[in-house]
This record gives sequence, structure tokens and C-alpha cells, in this order.
Amino acid sequence: MNVEVWQKVHEEVVHLGDYRKIIRKSFILPNGKEAQFDVLHSNGTVGVLALTVEQEVVLARQFRPGTEQVFDELPGGLVNPGETPLEAVQREFLEETGYTGEFHFVAVCVASPYSARKSHCFIALNCRQVQEPKLDDKEFITVVKKPLSAFREQLRKGDLTHVGVAYLCLDHLNQV
Repeated sequence: MNVEVWQKVHEEVVHLGDYRKIIRKSFILPNGKEAQFDVLHSNGTVGVLALTVEQEVVLARQFRPGTEQVFDELPGGLVNPGETPLEAVQREFLEETGYTGEFHFVAVCVASPYSARKSHCFIALNCRQVQEPKLDDKEFITVVKKPLSAFREQLRKGDLTHVGVAYLCLDHLNQV
């Protein structure tokens, strides 16, 4: 059975939100049966592994409604229409943390197998705070800095979001 032969027969928007939409897609599967899948669509996202001169990782600690937990996250967010991923990561990092740095592109990765969203991964070096965070009315973030070794330990435990982005960025960091 050829797993690559899927035929899309229908799709419809089932939810349209401020930042994302959900599209229900119907496919004829390789076994001839029809199945539906709900797929998240949104603009691309950006995430940054940001290091200060002291080799501390700058993180955004915030509550996440999906898991109903507080997580440390790599700063980032959505790419706005007309914005490049580099512009988006610089803007998001500054808004969420008040920091800036020297940004370097790492990779683009798939956010989830049930999402059409791509995540643009960056590292930022020599980061420094230049202003207070400027959060929107739905953001409640505490900026956290931790030694790179503590971040790596947290990452190994899976105790943060954007694990894949973090590993891609660390791998890139190990190459430079």
C-alpha cells in the first residue's frame, strides 16, 4: 500500500479566529476509505533562542490555555502580513522581553503534523535589555533568564514549549 497516495476531496473552514483558522480536510486514504482531519492554519511563527553576553537564556514565562499550565518559552509569535520572519522575531523579542540582540536564521520547521504552520527558528547573541516589555492586552509575561546549562536541563525534561525549535537552535549554536 502506497502511503503517499492521498487524494483530497474537500476542505472547509470550520473556525475562523483572530490569529488562526481551522480547516476540515477530507481525503481518500490509500486503503480507499474517506477520512476527515482538522488542520490548524495561521501565518508563520517565529521563535528565538536568545543568549546574553553572560550566556544566560532569555525566556518568556506565561500561562498557556491549551495545557492550563505556566511554561517557560522561547520568545516569539506570529509573522504579521507584510512582515519578514526576521522583522517578526526582532519585533516579538523586543515586545515580549524588552531585549534585542544579533539575530541569526537557523531553520524552518513544521509546527505540528496537524498544522500547516511553519516555524522560523532564530538564535540571538549578545542580547541586552533596551526597554521594558510592551505586551498586548492578552499577554502576561515574566521575563526569566537562566544559565544555558539550566536551560538544557529543563529542555531535556520537556518542561517548556517549542522543544523542537530549541533543539534546532542549540544544534546550530554548537556548529558555530
